[in-house]
Order: sequence, then C-alpha cells, then structure tokens
Amino acid sequence: MTSDMEVTPFDPEFNSYNYLDEYLLYFPSIRAFLTPDDPAYRLGMIPGNYQGGYGIFMHPINYNEKINTLAYDIRQIPQATCYNNTDSLFQVITVDLDQDELKAKTRRTFYGDIGRSFQAFWQFTPQDKREDLMKVVFNMGSENTRIDSYKVSNELPEYIGLKPISWDVESTATALVENAGDDVIVKIGETIGTQSELYQSTSRKLPIKIDVLRNYYRKIIFNIPDGYVVTNPNDLNMHVEMKNNGKTSCIFTSEAKLQDRQLVIISTEYYSESDYPVSRYEEFRNVINASADYNKKTLVIRKKQ
Repeated sequence: MTSDMEVTPFDPEFNSYNYLDEYLLYFPSIRAFLTPDDPAYRLGMIPGNYQGGYGIFMHPINYNEKINTLAYDIRQIPQATCYNNTDSLFQVITVDLDQDELKAKTRRTFYGDIGRSFQAFWQFTPQDKREDLMKVVFNMGSENTRIDSYKVSNELPEYIGLKPISWDVESTATALVENAGDDVIVKIGETIGTQSELYQSTSRKLPIKIDVLRNYYRKIIFNIPDGYVVTNPNDLNMHVEMKNNGKTSCIFTSEAKLQDRQLVIISTEYYSESDYPVSRYEEFRNVINASADYNKKTLVIRKKQ
C-alpha cells in the first residue's frame, strides 16, 4: 500500500493512515511490481508518481490454523533508471536547394514508459487523430512540417514493457531553409522538435521532483549539398552538465564532425536522479534549457569558391 506522491507523499517518519490509498502488487521472486487497476501499465512498470516513494510491504503470516494476520515493513519503491525510458532518434537530412525545403528520413524509438504512453492508446485512436499526433511528435519545430509517410511497429498494448514502439517517418519542412546572399541557412536545431524551456522571473521556492527519469539519444546525418561546404560546424558543439557527488546527474551534449560529404551530429541528454534541492535549481535549469538552446542552432552552407 502506498500513495500518489503528487497528492499526498508517503512520509515514513510520520504515523498516519492518509498514505494508504493506493495498491500495488509486488512479486518478490522476480522483483517486479504491477498496478492492478491501471490498464495502461503491465507487469514490471508502474506510474512515475509511485516510483521512488515509500510504501507498506505486507505479507501474510499464519500462527496456526485459526490465527492469521499480516506482517509489514516500510520500504522505498524502486525507480526505473533513465536508460529504461529512452527516446532514440536517428535522422538523415537532405536539403532541396531548388525548393528551399528540408527532407528528413527519421527512425524514432520509444522505450519503457515513453513508449507505454503511446502503446496504451494507439490502436484505439482514429486515423485522423493519429495524423494530428504525428504532426506534433515529428513537427521539426515548425507548423510547416509535412508528414509524407510513416510506418509504426510494436504499437499494441501487449508490447508494453516488452518491446519499444518505433516509427519510420519521411517528412518535409518548408520553413527551415533560408537564402542569405551567397549563403544558405539551415535551421538544423529545429529538426529534433520543440524542446522544453525553464524561464521565470521570480525565484524558485520548492525543490525539483522528476516523476519519470529519461534518456535521449540523437544521431543526425546532414548530407552536404554538392558544391557547398559547411562554414560553422563547431557551433553545434555543446556540453552542459550537472554533477552530484562527483557523478553526472543530468547532462546535455552535442558534438558535430565532418565525415566526407556529411556532417554527423550526436547528441545525448539524460536525467538520472529524481530529486534536486532548490539550491541547485539554476544548475538543473541550465541543462533543461541547453536542449532549447540547441533548437536555435543553424548551419551556414556556402558555395565552394
């Protein structure tokens, strides 16, 4: 028995029945939990608002045939690591200079709880609503993105927690290529989609709590047009990191390398801890905002002289 941490966090030091309003089933032999009343989850996965919280672990005891009772102890419910919940993006980008368009071939795979959030409802969603959702997930930072084709696999609820849901998408962006005299500007940062930002004018009062730890891996291959060179590849190199006790707690990195006629960009971002004191909010915010800063990155390609 436990509680929803977003409503009433379970305080193991305070004796109260207010925490005993949610049930989980625990299977000790395989060390796995099950949320029995939520069809969006399967064995081995529980909602983020229970993970990392405390609960009363109960088991039956038989003193004799007539006296039966429950024994219990208070323990912390484990939290899935960030690597259990991964969003991986592999993208090949080509620029159509005649049409001022950017074309992308994308393979995107959602693991763990990120995938579950789609697998739980995808088969029940009408086709027109699916297309609307695709425009949001693969928007490349602009409402002018057109989904040309897509294929989805492992989208059924029976794959929750077993197989990741994956998309193969071909799309065209009509607002990410601009001419600037002899140069062409490509808004490469927007190809990963709009990223979250944390900006506020007042000081934060409360600590930080992350419900589901997440990991993002992105590999982008930009095909350099014939007769052109990339003038600013180093602008895409970024490294923003927050450490706790000498270990990386959360991080955003981006590294770009020229390989023949391609620019290969590899970006990693992950959040491995769920709780941060308010005193470290600025460090945490810098990591969150780094991905939004990447959104603003552009490539300048120029004709060879």
